[in-house]
Amino acid sequence: MLLNGKLDTYWKKTGGENLSDDFKDLVLRMFNYDGKKRPTIEELKNHPWMQTPYDVKSVKENIMEKLTERRTAKTTDSSRENSSRRGDNMLQLVRQTSVSNLEIQKFNDMTDFDIQTSPGDVWEELNNFNCDYFDSQLTLENNMEKKYIKLTLPANEDENTSELVLKIKFFDLQPQLEEEEEQEEDEFEEPRRLRVRFTKKRGDLRKWYEIFGEMQETVFDDLLLAPRLHQEENLTATSDEQLSN
Repeated sequence: MLLNGKLDTYWKKTGGENLSDDFKDLVLRMFNYDGKKRPTIEELKNHPWMQTPYDVKSVKENIMEKLTERRTAKTTDSSRENSSRRGDNMLQLVRQTSVSNLEIQKFNDMTDFDIQTSPGDVWEELNNFNCDYFDSQLTLENNMEKKYIKLTLPANEDENTSELVLKIKFFDLQPQLEEEEEQEEDEFEEPRRLRVRFTKKRGDLRKWYEIFGEMQETVFDDLLLAPRLHQEENLTATSDEQLSN
């Protein structure tokens, strides 16, 4: 993000939005990609931020107060998150494979990823991205009946872009038992390895890749996994109709 000049996104992701301009300047100079342009010890000492007077006792008390607040908030958020995930993993979106009737769909490394979490987590992160990084420009909806998440970006006359529509689908990659031994869709005792497929249905593909790149740098940085390179884990679906819905 720093190399691409996305400084606002970098500070937002690292929680540094409220840091002073002098401190941000100091950090960016220290992290300069070109080592020859990084400041010397003497230059660091003379930097404006290093010359700012401060009260050690006051700073220490302020840090401890913020740490306490964050720990309390983190504990509260964790409890809410665990409760939410137990209540709505959105596993109804997962498409089950079938032993008797399936078709092999090759893995596409531009649109397909593995996840070891629930569709509910992906849904949550999509909403986080839309609110925190994309000014709520996207319209997100989940269709439990047809088993997909739909993402829509309206047309923009100023940018001369057409409406972008994307569908996100989830597939169970675990080997299936015979029909009489299959589990119900929502009976996952532990996180299963799923494949998530991002399919552009309408609009500019380059625009989608641009948006998706921002998602990967922010909310999806540790969620999307590289596929396991095993033949039995090729993406499967019950029919062409499921994939086109």
